[in-house]
Amino acid sequence: MDKVKEKRVAENPNIIKFIGVGYKGIDILNKIANNKKEYIGLATIDIKENKINENIKENIVFTEEHFKGESLQKEGFFKITDAINKHKDNLYKLIKKERLVLMICDVCDLVAVHILIELGKIAKMNDTLVIPIIINTQKSNNINYKFFIKKINRCIGPSVIISNNKVFGNIKFTNDTIDDYYIIDSILNLFIENMIATCSVYIDYEDVEWLFNGNDNVEMSIIKVNEKSSEEDMRYKLIKNRICKGTYELPKKIIINATANKKYINYDKAFKIIQKVAQVIEAESDKDCKITFSLKFTQEENKSIEILTIKA
Repeated sequence: MDKVKEKRVAENPNIIKFIGVGYKGIDILNKIANNKKEYIGLATIDIKENKINENIKENIVFTEEHFKGESLQKEGFFKITDAINKHKDNLYKLIKKERLVLMICDVCDLVAVHILIELGKIAKMNDTLVIPIIINTQKSNNINYKFFIKKINRCIGPSVIISNNKVFGNIKFTNDTIDDYYIIDSILNLFIENMIATCSVYIDYEDVEWLFNGNDNVEMSIIKVNEKSSEEDMRYKLIKNRICKGTYELPKKIIINATANKKYINYDKAFKIIQKVAQVIEAESDKDCKITFSLKFTQEENKSIEILTIKA
């Protein structure tokens, strides 16, 4: 762990804003709202009059008629850009007080993608860190997913890309697809909460800013390991339990977020396991890679240590 990044003192935000854009983004936020955590702010941008959870208080509805049809590609983005400009003040209100915003949409919903990009631009001008979480439902064979994902990267920055293909290993499947909400809930519990909650070792806002300062997408894995886990077992799980694949062959920036129960694993044991995971990741990373980590203890009855790794 000699490459662990030196901590900087920074004041963490008290609230992390989640914004759901379009049908899929709203669907995810409705589920989050059922079990809303106090450190999360929720907002939606609705296009087709979706049902919105009553716990979500900030909502913008685009009522323009040309948003209702399915032939967006024929119309182009000009009318949508005009409509977004009309709503610019309301969009700005969603993010003007925020330091960190996570925006969720389906890359197959091109109206939602366009709104997400424009809102991301507004947020960046406001010096707000934006992390797009892009769901790929693959509902259309006519959409060039890579083109729009690269456009999001170029206009906003690195994204978390969640595909529903059965390619990531045994995370949690519903009819041969990954449960998108399960993945996002895991990111909340194992990543965002380790910045907001009281942890033995926490990540701070500048750690997140450091990690998401680039143009390519991050890679994430969720694994459960213990003292007896071998390096080979860890390496296998990091690949098998990958929840999103990044674009970096040799990552230079890595955050390891760990959660354990003190009844089974004390701080020293947890730190040794984190060191071991770091060594496994470091062996397949850039020679100048930097690693930082967080450690949170919970009351959950889990004899293993649960780890979310993020590579960039």
